[in-house]
Amino acid sequence: MPEAISWVVYGTLAVVATMFWRRRRTVPSAWLAATFVVLGGVVLQGALVSPPADPPAQFSPWEVYTDVIVVGLLGFPYLLHRFVRSLRPARRLSGTLADVGMAGIVVLTFAMPAFPADGDFTPAQQIAQVVMLSWWAVLLASVSWVLWRAGRGRPGIIRSRMRLMSVAALLINLGLLGSVLGDAEGQNAAYIITQVLGWASAGAFLLAFEPPLFVRRSWRAKEETALRVAESRLVAATSATEAANAIVDAAAALVGGHGAEVRDADGAVLARSTNERDDDPVDDRLEVRLSRSTVVVHRSRLTPVFSEGEEVLLRQLCGHLDLALDRISAFEASERALREAERANTELSQLVYGVSHDLRNPLVTVLGFLDFITDDETPLSDTQIMALERITISARYMEGLIDDLLQLSRVGRTDNDPKPVAIAPLIEDIRTDLVPRFPDLDIRVAGDADVLINEVRARQLFINLLENAARHGGRSPLHVTVTCVSIDDGMATIEVADDGVGIPDEHRDRVFQIFQRLDRFDARTKGSGIGLTMCRKITEDVGGGIVIADSTSGTTFRITLPAVPPGQPSPGPLASSQERKP
Repeated sequence: MPEAISWVVYGTLAVVATMFWRRRRTVPSAWLAATFVVLGGVVLQGALVSPPADPPAQFSPWEVYTDVIVVGLLGFPYLLHRFVRSLRPARRLSGTLADVGMAGIVVLTFAMPAFPADGDFTPAQQIAQVVMLSWWAVLLASVSWVLWRAGRGRPGIIRSRMRLMSVAALLINLGLLGSVLGDAEGQNAAYIITQVLGWASAGAFLLAFEPPLFVRRSWRAKEETALRVAESRLVAATSATEAANAIVDAAAALVGGHGAEVRDADGAVLARSTNERDDDPVDDRLEVRLSRSTVVVHRSRLTPVFSEGEEVLLRQLCGHLDLALDRISAFEASERALREAERANTELSQLVYGVSHDLRNPLVTVLGFLDFITDDETPLSDTQIMALERITISARYMEGLIDDLLQLSRVGRTDNDPKPVAIAPLIEDIRTDLVPRFPDLDIRVAGDADVLINEVRARQLFINLLENAARHGGRSPLHVTVTCVSIDDGMATIEVADDGVGIPDEHRDRVFQIFQRLDRFDARTKGSGIGLTMCRKITEDVGGGIVIADSTSGTTFRITLPAVPPGQPSPGPLASSQERKP
């Protein structure tokens, strides 16, 4: 029964080691496959080949076959040693001793006569047996030590797999030595224990070759934590350099690399991580190329053998990096466009302000001479009088247009300090100013709300809306109601509704554009087409807005403004007429 278990265990180990090599096609995996194929073959041959009934003569085919099996068994630690040497180059002396020792074992095995089945060894055979067992034990112990040391300072999954193989080498050392020293025929306790140790060793090797997913995750818990931290830093990154620095260390650590670089699409290095090790003299470069970046990891000799699953995670991390770089690029493009728009808006405001000031000077001169001609007692013809009246009307209209442009250019540049303003008293104060000019205008207030806005701009906002209703309402008398609708999420909603002719749906956005008027232009008609543009700019500068709401009759402007937070002092008295000037 123990022999049958050994056949299954070591046969499975040989198959798994071969598959391990077929997936990687590396020198270390080839030595590993050779190690366990030879070991599995030695164990399985006992089930497939029966010894002859009569002892064979010297140098018979059976004796040669037996010598080959012994060389294969004693070659197990040497093949494992070559696997370790391919991972971590040994010192020249130790490598030479191992090579010479293996050659000596081969010569000794074929030169010595076959060991007697009854255990009656000659002195020379006893010495040869001691030499062979010592070779086995010392070389396998040194391999176990090197495997254990090679895992130091490595990522969790590489370290765990290396040390598991180190323990497995010790167990198989004890197990196979015990199978030689124990009583296989009698199957005593020592023999059974050593067989179990051998099976445990094979299981440990299998686990090191193909660890299940849950085992992998437990081994690389530290690296996965660093991976999650790197991904969270990617989300918060605002520049390509910051994004590259967020993942470069995690990329190197994830696959046990001794350095990593992140480059942009043009090949410029965005970030670099270096963690040189004395036992990693070679540079095995793994490049992950994406649309916006290239991640280069300088792998160690152990990485291709033990970190194939981690390389998949590395490519996923690089994918997250590319998405972050896409987001950052879009954000930077948006920021550039915003800065360009702000610059253009500033230049436009400055241009409007400058041109308006420059136009005022000749216009003042024109108006002065018009007043002079009008006051002059020189007789004028009816045609000349009509012409002077038309010129005066147009000049006054131009003066009002320039004043409106100046006010529009000041919105957002001056008088921006928001303070609590009570809507109801403000509307009552404006009504007092407007009624003498518009006697047919009836203004009513429903409710009250305290909003955060500069008082001068608040006055401009509601004066423009109420004058717009009075001029373009299209009926007399005209009723306007200012209603404080609600306060929600820190914003107050106020509606200014009239019962005039209304604004067609297709023109609701157009009326907020500068110089847009729905009635036919006439110099005698008051209004420049700037008032509603100024209303939109005033509300948006404080984080609010203005729209034309649906209504059954007339026009309803719905305004949102920041509300005064609870507990803030109430608005003070309204500003004087001097303070109201923009």
